[in-house]
Amino acid sequence: MIDYLIRAEDRAVWLTYAQDQGWIDQDSVIAPHVFIDEIGAVAITPGEYDDEGIEITAPVMDDWHHVNLRLLSSDETFGGQLRSAKAANVRGITALEVGVEPTRIQVLSPADITTPIRMWADGMYFAELPEAKKTKRK
Repeated sequence: MIDYLIRAEDRAVWLTYAQDQGWIDQDSVIAPHVFIDEIGAVAITPGEYDDEGIEITAPVMDDWHHVNLRLLSSDETFGGQLRSAKAANVRGITALEVGVEPTRIQVLSPADITTPIRMWADGMYFAELPEAKKTKRK
């Protein structure tokens, strides 16, 4: 069992990528060896609120669609994609870019996530991500 932290530009990109991998079918039925927890946008910096709950400072959001992915069995196709992925830096978090536009996703390094948004009830079981090719992004 291996867990991945996934980030896609939007939910449609995630669903297309997941279908291409065989993790879900066209009716969004999840394959038996896969668990998916769709989180959506996440707060990078929490907002500030007064004692009455009125917002003082809005949270800083990452509007990309975030997903916790658990694969119960080995997925050599995905593993191969990770081994040949390009490195990216997402606000100080190392990510591997997998796939091609328009269905490119990012696999975030769990070592750089100090406060996960949500976790599986039995904990998270991350594989070490392979060393990525170093590229500069414009």
